[in-house]
Amino acid sequence: MKKGVLSGFLIFLAFMAVCTVIAKGIYKAGLARVSICHPEKMSISHRIHGVGSIVPGQEYGIYTAAGLRVQAVFVQAGEKVEAGAPLFAVDMQDLQEQIQEAQAQADYLQAQIKDLEGTGKEQGQAKEIQAARLQADYDLLVHEQDLLIEACELAEDSARLRMKDAQKQVKEGTVESDLEAKLLKVEYERAQNATEQARFHKEEVLREWNRSLEDAQRKAYEEAAQTVRLRGELASEKLKLEQLNTLEEAQGIVSTAEDSLILGSLLEIGQRTPDGACIFYTALDDAGEIEVPLGEEDAAMLSMGESVNLQFKTAIGETKKETGIISYIGQENGRKLLRIETEATGMLPGQTVSMDTVYKSETYRMVLPLGALTEDNTGVSVVYVVEQCEGILGTEERVRKIPVTVLERNESYAAVESVGLDENSEVVRSSSKVLQEDDVVRVQ
Repeated sequence: MKKGVLSGFLIFLAFMAVCTVIAKGIYKAGLARVSICHPEKMSISHRIHGVGSIVPGQEYGIYTAAGLRVQAVFVQAGEKVEAGAPLFAVDMQDLQEQIQEAQAQADYLQAQIKDLEGTGKEQGQAKEIQAARLQADYDLLVHEQDLLIEACELAEDSARLRMKDAQKQVKEGTVESDLEAKLLKVEYERAQNATEQARFHKEEVLREWNRSLEDAQRKAYEEAAQTVRLRGELASEKLKLEQLNTLEEAQGIVSTAEDSLILGSLLEIGQRTPDGACIFYTALDDAGEIEVPLGEEDAAMLSMGESVNLQFKTAIGETKKETGIISYIGQENGRKLLRIETEATGMLPGQTVSMDTVYKSETYRMVLPLGALTEDNTGVSVVYVVEQCEGILGTEERVRKIPVTVLERNESYAAVESVGLDENSEVVRSSSKVLQEDDVVRVQ
């Protein structure tokens, strides 16, 4: 009997244990499953990305005599060349032919100038005699006209005196009629007109004489101007001849005088050199600067002298990765602007360049994965911390909500501070359900 009761009691205990395990399993299956992490001591990294363009420096041109046939071109846009490097070559046979033509033209101009100067002395002497004669003629003409005017003025004065005398007699009543006074007044007015006509005639005669003198001077000026023009053409031809001879001494090869970045070329093989610059370049120490606009926050993380990564495509479509140094950070046109210097080759002005770099913050005492942060209904950042406590089924894990202050964050982590956290806190990183204060959870 006792054995039967004991066996039944043991069976009951086993049944109750099984039920407890089953109930506990069902209870835990309904709990939120969470993963946890601990605050770490680390810095926050920020990836800074910007897209800018290459800004050319001062542009210069390579000049040579126009009309030379191009035999070869050794450079292309975007290429960096050292001082003395060949840029292009011209056809030597064509160059020598042009030297002969330039020399013949210079000799022809020199002969023309010599002819003009040879006759110039004789013409100069004749002009001096002619000028003396013209001056004598002018003086005689002025004297003749002045005599005519003086005679008219004398006649005018005589008529005026007679008129005044007749008018006086009429006024005093010594004559019975004023007819003579009126006739004398008419004579005086005619004398006045004659004087005016004489003065006007003098002006007309002198004006006509001056026109003749100007025509003679203009002819002399045109002859002198022709000599000046020929001298200018000769100087230009000699300069061209000097350039051609220098180019011949260089075997028809045009080189750069300084380290340069080639910006562009107007040359084509088989074609002739243009009248003007044929290759454009900028000094190498003034080339390769890149301008990148950035936001205020990103720009604030960078410093001058810092190295950044660059990526761009060359003129042939090849993607290149290089490095550059930040040389300037400033505010321009209402935006933050970076200028970056680089020694990279293959860049063209105006070309798009991508910039990337990573900024690391100071080391923070507590850094959590960004997924561990959430916001309560008031907008305050909070985390949930798992703590062990006793429940009806034994030891349980409950969560406690702790408000935190976010010091800095990136796309993956956030640096926080809170009086309720330390490096040993078990912070919920992820949860299968939305958590509330004091929720019992199941840690995975």
